[in-house]
Amino acid sequence: MELGHATITDLARMGLAFALFPLVLVVPGFVVGWYTRVLQFRQREPWMQLCLSICLSVATVPIVGFLVLSFGNPAFLCALAAAAGGALLVLVPRSSRRIWSLLKGPFQDGHKRLLTLGVCIWIILASVLLADWQLGDTLGINEVNVDHTKHVAVISAISRTGVPPENPSCRPAGPLPLRYYYFWHMLGSFVDKLGGTLADARAVAHAGAVWSGLLVLSVTLVYLKCLDLPWPWSARGALVAATLLACTGLDLLPVGTNAIVSAMHGDGFALAHDMEHWNEQVAAWVGTFLWAPHHPAALTSLLIGFLILRTTVSSSMDHTRPRNDTTAIILAACAFASAVGMSVWISLVGAIVAMSWLMICVCRNRWNEVVLWLLAGGVSILLASQFLFDLVAAEQANRWPIEVSFRKFYLLDRILGYFSLDSPWVVLPLRIISLPLNYFLEFGVFACGAFAYWKWRLRRSSRLSLDELFLLVMAVVSLVVCTFLRSAIINNDLGWRGMMFVQFALLLWCVPVVHSLLSNAGRNVIRLQPAASAVLLVFLALGFLGTGYDLVMLRTGGPRPFTAENLAMRSAYKWIQLTTPEDAIVQHNSAVQRHPWHGLYGQRQVIFSDYDHGTVLFGAAPRSAEPTLLLVKRLFHTKDLPLDQALSICSKYDIDYLVVASSDPCWNAPFHWSSQIEPIHENAYVRIYDVQQ
Repeated sequence: MELGHATITDLARMGLAFALFPLVLVVPGFVVGWYTRVLQFRQREPWMQLCLSICLSVATVPIVGFLVLSFGNPAFLCALAAAAGGALLVLVPRSSRRIWSLLKGPFQDGHKRLLTLGVCIWIILASVLLADWQLGDTLGINEVNVDHTKHVAVISAISRTGVPPENPSCRPAGPLPLRYYYFWHMLGSFVDKLGGTLADARAVAHAGAVWSGLLVLSVTLVYLKCLDLPWPWSARGALVAATLLACTGLDLLPVGTNAIVSAMHGDGFALAHDMEHWNEQVAAWVGTFLWAPHHPAALTSLLIGFLILRTTVSSSMDHTRPRNDTTAIILAACAFASAVGMSVWISLVGAIVAMSWLMICVCRNRWNEVVLWLLAGGVSILLASQFLFDLVAAEQANRWPIEVSFRKFYLLDRILGYFSLDSPWVVLPLRIISLPLNYFLEFGVFACGAFAYWKWRLRRSSRLSLDELFLLVMAVVSLVVCTFLRSAIINNDLGWRGMMFVQFALLLWCVPVVHSLLSNAGRNVIRLQPAASAVLLVFLALGFLGTGYDLVMLRTGGPRPFTAENLAMRSAYKWIQLTTPEDAIVQHNSAVQRHPWHGLYGQRQVIFSDYDHGTVLFGAAPRSAEPTLLLVKRLFHTKDLPLDQALSICSKYDIDYLVVASSDPCWNAPFHWSSQIEPIHENAYVRIYDVQQ
């Protein structure tokens, strides 16, 4: 039995994990920035140095950690960490005034105070949302744990088996390599090791989700400060940008419409428990942070790599200052390689963006920049080559992961289905025609803000700066890629997550537009008509309400309400985590799709978790795993399976413990093997059996 209240325990462990993350997400980047002087690091204000430190850490630590663990000794990684700590200690006395300025800075400026308050609210709110909520003898879990089951399992697998990790969800005839992009989880494993038993893999995964929001906020502020943009930098603009990260599109409108139509057809007024599933996702920033933090981390790494290369040759740079192209190439290459290991899909879209920009540089005869980008790209491929080889070798399903497909519009498809119009010759043209409406509903205020921005920008006499052009290329290219290509593994992560490049550009373009709603002063501020201001305010309100609705429904509207069974399952699997050996193999009923308990709380190897995680997601071939699934299924579904046959199956797969739940068909079956052996741990809903004693 786990000691203490589940909610308090979760918050305490998450707080410790959050406090340990700066050792991998702040300190290394500060050391790198200070000694390389990249992006004029030493000349920046302390708060900007903090943002740059976060960005540089996520750009360098993943690939360095991977290479050291793959080709070196883990002790060498500890030596590197010690060296970084020593370098920081050298800097602390010299930077004491800046540290004090960083600590007192937010309290001297009203906008910085509000920004700091917003960051604190995000940390507290996200932590409370991700924690399990215990009310008496019942427990409610967040719906995002459906995805966090995967994150926790991978972090735990890296902590147990090293790099490259073993597949934690499928082991039919011995260990299988993991086919997944796990660099973000590797950072979590570092924190997991530092936290010991006080901050386990689940607490680390949740704390990482909170940190992913800070990553995107940091890179947003860095871009606003460092890019050559046609509006003046201000602390109010930074506050506007941070606030817009809490906004989403017009998803509430189709979600509400679906609920009304459902009620009219007699199915009840059913609100979607996940707002994003009304359409092919353009996910809200907050939802992406909570569900899939490794994708925003990869985005941050790519964006800081792009920025390093752009500012190295940008015409807005002070050309009297000596350039260090070698440093820029190495850091950008590390950023690109780190991104590949955190999200292949984000990196693929980023690579297409980079190639498109290279073509523009060639057309403009910017050969110095072409050379820089090519060298950085070449070095990044070299750095990531071992990971890519491992990824390809781990794929056993022999399928092509990408397919050409025009982006779907679920509302249109539902209407056409009602009239039985499913011919591609009808569906495709209508999808093309309705694409503006599709994206208008998804982007909402960001689409309107971008329209207002470019209407204002094109009226100005000045030409686009190269940084403005780069943002435009990034948005257009990624929009085209995500419209015409999709990933073919479970979900369309290419089309869903690659859209973050578009969202990032739209966010930057919206900053001066929303800023104009607050103040019309200033030479470069966009002036809006009253009607346009009213529309923007309405769309902003709908966007914030949409994010709020999504968070509330993810916490209260999912299929796992407050039940005593939830608390019992958590208690049993926490017993497994605290009592059984780290290398034990624990098997549950794998017929339960996306079984959350073993990954979230048990954190042990299984023979077969479920179909999605056991085969499709992590690369195991479904055909080769099918016999294993059928045999494991017999342990829980064949009500008259004798003990000797059950032990024979367990011996074949080296299973140490079996977990039988009250929802399994074999529960209380009189002739089942579980009635012939005493459990080593049990409660009203779960029994755990040691089958190797």
